[in-house]
Amino acid sequence: SKLAYFSLLPMCGGVMLCTAGEINFNIVGFSLVIISTLLRGVKSIVQGKLLTAPEERLDALTLLYHMSRSSVVPLGAYAAAFEYPAIHDPLLRGHGALRIWGLIFLSGFVSFFLNVCNFLVTKYTSAVALQVLGNVKVVLSIGVSLVIFGNPVTSWSVLGCVITLGGVAIYNQAKG
Repeated sequence: SKLAYFSLLPMCGGVMLCTAGEINFNIVGFSLVIISTLLRGVKSIVQGKLLTAPEERLDALTLLYHMSRSSVVPLGAYAAAFEYPAIHDPLLRGHGALRIWGLIFLSGFVSFFLNVCNFLVTKYTSAVALQVLGNVKVVLSIGVSLVIFGNPVTSWSVLGCVITLGGVAIYNQAKG
């Protein structure tokens, strides 16, 4: 509906206010966030089509399999270039190493199930709904950062969070 699409304006505007009010604002980081958000949107739309199109319908696990195959080379190259010294960290070999390796594998399992859940949300709702949830995640991340780490938040960021959540409420109203 038109109201659902209209609700995207306050959501995006609110998130932009959050970044404009960021104390540690960096133009390179901001540009990378814009690019990654656009690419995430395109990825969600393509995933939605692959999960629901009658002629090429894939289930969540098959889609994850195909996507992970194409991700191995760039992620492997990145890890080899930037994370190679971490492999030689003494913490990964000494006392307590089993616990650290267990946490590393747990992180992988959580990521796997997160991807499956994202695909299922896209399949049963829409790519737009997944992006709405992504905006809620931004607001929650700011709140968690404030509570756990005590990061300072400007009034612009607080206003941006309120506007974003208002857009989410409008979207829910339009879809409900």
